[in-house]
Amino acid sequence: MKEAEPVFKRCNLSYEREEKEGYFTVISKVHPEARELIINPTARNILELTDGSRTMNEIELNFINKYPEVPNEKIKTDIFRTLSSFTRLGIVEWVGNNPFLYKNEEPLGEGYSLSIGQEKDLRDIESFIKSMENHAKVQEGIVFYMNPLIMQGEYSELALRQKLFAFSEEFFLLRKDSEIKGVMSFSLPAHPKEFGTTLRLVICPEKFLNDLFKYSRDYLLYLAVRDISKIEFYETNTASVNDSFKKFLLEEGFIKEAELKNELGLGKDLMIYSLSYTKEFIEKVEEERKKFL
Repeated sequence: MKEAEPVFKRCNLSYEREEKEGYFTVISKVHPEARELIINPTARNILELTDGSRTMNEIELNFINKYPEVPNEKIKTDIFRTLSSFTRLGIVEWVGNNPFLYKNEEPLGEGYSLSIGQEKDLRDIESFIKSMENHAKVQEGIVFYMNPLIMQGEYSELALRQKLFAFSEEFFLLRKDSEIKGVMSFSLPAHPKEFGTTLRLVICPEKFLNDLFKYSRDYLLYLAVRDISKIEFYETNTASVNDSFKKFLLEEGFIKEAELKNELGLGKDLMIYSLSYTKEFIEKVEEERKKFL
């Protein structure tokens, strides 16, 4: 990543307007569904340096020299997150390979593999969820879980694009050859002072549940644009979780954290379970992530 060269593609903007105090409003041609986006002065300065003539390392050094009072790691992290976000929006492209395409495919044998969902997988993910949503709930050997707070239409192609480019949800895939056979997704914290990620969707053959969960759990920390300390899953008293799936999660270390009476309406209670990452694992991920910053 240090030698990767980002390029600001102004041609991929359908709209650009300068605001007060150095802010800009833009609309991406690649993701018009994102509507108007506000770019702060620091992010704008980063874009101005991404003309294809500077590597990531050179951009970092420019900011480190410009702001000596700011810790180096904070500068590197801010540049990393800014360019990652702009890359997903199509505002930034790369000379050579896109360094933010995390695939990390892991083979399981018999043609099965685990991978991280990318934008190119959107239609396949949408089709798989749509095809499985109705009958997977009762299909023997298939684990089906949908977060009770999910709204209708959340997994249309348009909604999926918004989730991926905004880093609001990550998808982990089980494939047999090139065909999706399982999905597990997690919403990511949106607020700087939130550190929990929430299990959103699981459709997976029971025999691969352990593999997909552990793969997802571990890679979440590498992918998240904000720090994560725990995973939560929700259950209601009116729509209980599949017994075998709930047993699996409890055996993985989830504990009941809270029961919110009437949270979803009169007589509709919400139960929250959580699994905290260990301090040692978080520190290990932080050390490994620094290699890419």
